[in-house]
Parts: sequence; C-alpha cells; structure tokens
Amino acid sequence: MSTRVLWQLVLRAAATTLEYRATFFVYMAGAVIGPTVSLLVWLTVSEQGVALPYDRAQFVTYYVLLATVSLLTASWVAEYGIADDIREGGLSPLLLRPAPAILHYVGDNLGQKAVMLPLQLPLVALVVFAFRNNLRLPVDPAA
Repeated sequence: MSTRVLWQLVLRAAATTLEYRATFFVYMAGAVIGPTVSLLVWLTVSEQGVALPYDRAQFVTYYVLLATVSLLTASWVAEYGIADDIREGGLSPLLLRPAPAILHYVGDNLGQKAVMLPLQLPLVALVVFAFRNNLRLPVDPAA
C-alpha cells in the first residue's frame, strides 16, 4: 500500500511543480546559475593576479560538482515544507491519514526532482561543456 500511495504523491507533486511554471523556472535556473556565477567571480579574481590557494581547474571542478550534487541532494521540504506545516497547522491533516506523514514529504521531493532534473541536467552539461578544458574530475571518489 505504501508504494502505491507514494507513487500517487509523487505524481501529485510533479503536477503541482508544473502548475507553477514561472517559479519553477526561476528556481531551476538559480540552482545552476548560482554556482556558475560564483565560479566566474573566482576565476576573475584569480586572473587579476591574486594568489589563491586553488588553481583554475580546481575551482571549475569544485563548482561543477557543487551544482551537480546540489541538484541531486537539495530538498525544499527540509527548508520550508515541514517547518511551515508545523507552524501553520498543515501537519495535522497529514497525521490523520492512514499513510505515514513522511510519505507526503518524500513524494513531494521525488515529484519535484522528477520534473526538475531532466531540465536542470542539460544546464549543468552546458556549464561542463563551457569549462571542459579545465574540468578535472577526481578518479578516486574519496578525493
């Protein structure tokens, strides 16, 4: 039963995400543009002759991986959803449902990811392409 409920919650969250297209595109672009702007700032500083502890390739690799990992791990539910629901009383109806309340939040997160990732990953790929000469992905995952 929980799998079926979770699937319905994911579909509902995906539909809700698509409902608010303007907000969706701003957040989607911001998730990739923020690290890219930070990368450009640091590259500009390094080109001005300022001695930095990292070289160009390390900055590019860090910010490309930052954008990628942020897309995969970010959860709006943790930042806003649960706290707002507790404060505004939105958690009470979820606790009355036969399914665990956490499924609502998991479904919301998965639904948003299902809509956003296919559109965000090409933006990351564009950044990777733009900085491909300086990108040095670590061979060892521990690095």
